[in-house]
Order: sequence, then C-alpha cells, then structure tokens
Amino acid sequence: MPIWPPLKSTRKLISVTWRRSTIALIHALIYLMMTTPIISFDLDDTLWDNRRVIQRALRQLYDALTKAYPQMIHQISFSDFIHMAEDLDEQWPMDSHRIAHLKAVLTRIGLPTSQASEHAIRWTQHYRRWRSQVQCYPGVISLLVSLKTKYRLIAITNGNVDARQVGLYGLFEQIFYAEEFGLQKSNVDLYRSISRRLATGHPSPLLHIGDHWQQDVLVPAEAGWQTLWVQRPNVEPTSPPPKGYLGKIGHVLELPIKLQAIPVLA
Repeated sequence: MPIWPPLKSTRKLISVTWRRSTIALIHALIYLMMTTPIISFDLDDTLWDNRRVIQRALRQLYDALTKAYPQMIHQISFSDFIHMAEDLDEQWPMDSHRIAHLKAVLTRIGLPTSQASEHAIRWTQHYRRWRSQVQCYPGVISLLVSLKTKYRLIAITNGNVDARQVGLYGLFEQIFYAEEFGLQKSNVDLYRSISRRLATGHPSPLLHIGDHWQQDVLVPAEAGWQTLWVQRPNVEPTSPPPKGYLGKIGHVLELPIKLQAIPVLA
C-alpha cells in the first residue's frame, strides 16, 4: 500500500488550499483597505507655493506667444494678458478656462476664430508643461513617504499639474482632478463622487487637508468628511467651523503632531 496519496489527489489538495489561501488574502487586503484611514490633500498652496508657479507659467506663455505672433506685443501687454484671464469665469474647468483665455487673446490679435481655437489648444499644452514645474515645500516628500506607511493617501485638485513631473507619482493612491468630473472643489458633488469611488461607506475615517476655507473645509465637511485647515498668514475663517472640523495647522509639516491628537487617526 502506498504511503503517500496519489499524485492526482495531491495536486487537487494543493489547488484547493491555494484557492482558499488566495481568497483569505484578498479578504484580508479588502478589510485592510476599508479600515485604513484615508488622508486627502489639496495640492496647490498646500504642498507648494502655487502663486509663484502660476505667475512664472503665465510669463513663459506670454513670452512664447509674443515670439510666435510678433504683433501681439504691440496689442496686449503682459498685464492685459493677465487681466483677460481673470475676466473669465473662474468656475470653468482649468484647461477649458485656459483655452478660452488663449482663444480670446488670439482672436484679439487677428487670428480667425477657427484658427484661434486650434492654436489655443496647442498653447494650453505649452502652459501645462510650465504649470507642472513645481517644487514642493522642503520636507513635504519625506512627510508623504512617512504617512504612506500608515494611511491611504489621495489628492484632490482644481489644477492640472502633472504628478509625474512634481515627484508625487506613486505617493498617492490616486489624484482626483476636478476637471475630470466636470466640477470644481467648490461643489460638494465632487467630494460625494470621490466618496463613492473610494467606497467609503465603512468605518474608515476620511480626512481632507487644504488651505482654502470654503473648498477645503466647508464643502468637504458638507459631504461628511473630516477637515483640517492649513491656515495661510493673514487669512481668517469666513464662517463658523463646520461639523467634522478638526482644527488648523500653520504648515503641512505640522500634520504628524496634529494627527497624534486625533485618536481615530493617531
């Protein structure tokens, strides 16, 4: 009588054991994802100084345009160029806003409407390359690397910065661009849509951190998120704190100390 079971039975036993182990592992990973706290970050002016980035990108765009269309320098000053952008509806999605801005500029200097539209799309890509030349505040990358060992990290932005060029690629589980939803961060439906994508109908805490009182505190709180405000110098709240507001910090690097004071996130 053979001591070992037949080879066919052994293979079947191994197959069944492997399937059960795989299923158990999948369940464990799902449970881990559903119970690991999620920290959401705003990007512009929270992780880097966005005003300098925008100013430089617009300057580079203006200089490139005046080289491509020499007549422009006599018709539209850099100050006029900036004002034309500010006059447009800021609630437009980011790329649509820039395309509309450039189309208005190119039409004003004499390009036919159809040609202006085509060129505006091309120049928007030029702008985006400069827009993505961002340098995070010192210490931010190290902070995110450390937080990633304990939390699920995501980012939400009205902007269109390319995470691969900024050094953020791989640090966030996902970056949600408001434009992809056809919304802005001022719209609570954006946060509700992101909640559904994250499948956050579970006990996992969801905290959003950002510098804008309305878009990063009031609106996500309305969607049921907890919020933490990065208060810039000389900026004060414009309303009473909402439910779920966990306080403020002066700089994102103060986050680890703040998290220690929040039991559910510590």
